[in-house]
Amino acid sequence: MTSTPAENIWVVVEVMSGIPVDVHLFRDEKDAWKTEASIRKNLRPDYDEAGVFCVEMPPISGSRNH
Repeated sequence: MTSTPAENIWVVVEVMSGIPVDVHLFRDEKDAWKTEASIRKNLRPDYDEAGVFCVEMPPISGSRNH
């Protein structure tokens, strides 16, 4: 059985007044940064925030029936 490498998923989180209000998932890092930049244009700098995070997703080996 061959091992599938882990995959990076890029997560963009939009926070308004300390509350996470939206999450976007991307396979491509550039798309994540473009979305984060777009979100930042409409944020209030003293209250809101946006960030990009990389999450390493382990490979899924086969299907499980529960």
